[in-house]
Amino acid sequence: MLTELKLEEEYMLAVTNSLQSNKSHLQRSYMQVYTIGAAIIEMLLEGQLRLNESQKIEVIGHPMTQPSRQPLMATIAAAKRPQKMKEWITYFMNHGGQRNNVFDSLIASLQNSGLLGLEHYKILWLFPATRYAADARNKDRVIQGLRAEMLEEGPVTLQTSSLAMLLEASKQLKYYFSDYERRQMQDRLKELQTEQSAEWKTIVQIKKAIEEIEAAGAVAGSVAASTSVATSS
Repeated sequence: MLTELKLEEEYMLAVTNSLQSNKSHLQRSYMQVYTIGAAIIEMLLEGQLRLNESQKIEVIGHPMTQPSRQPLMATIAAAKRPQKMKEWITYFMNHGGQRNNVFDSLIASLQNSGLLGLEHYKILWLFPATRYAADARNKDRVIQGLRAEMLEEGPVTLQTSSLAMLLEASKQLKYYFSDYERRQMQDRLKELQTEQSAEWKTIVQIKKAIEEIEAAGAVAGSVAASTSVATSS
């Protein structure tokens, strides 16, 4: 994959529309929480965070990390007790101001480098709005890098496997890969897990964390839908 990009940056480029596309696949709030979840996952992979026996996230040592992740690390470190991934995602879904602050910091590097921009458009040709727009060339590099590692012979990194699972959980993988290719990816992940190497045992914990992101997103979506119905009735 693109070693100069963090997992959350690769995810953001993959799920964001290119400048040539007007079709939106993922609501902004879900885009934000999955991007935050991707950052937490890579912090787990890098050893800045860990999952305890109860699958709750703990800070390891002094809570220091890269500048873009400092607001996220500070939020996790300030918690009164460790939380599961699902609890953190639910927290960010329910606290829009904090979610925006953490998310903006995570994508700042993409924006500063020109890989991610804001596109102005109108809803129903009347109401002005903005949406993120990814640089098409670098977005394609992320997708083709994922394809090369997951569907061709050769080593697969934990970052790449995590990206594949995040895209599948957020229902974005289907826009770039056929059902057959996605099944191939699932089979490849299972093969890698059976290697029993210490590194690949981590993927089991990561998979559980991603499943918790997916579950939290489903609950939040159900609550939002119920609220909308109640408001309109």
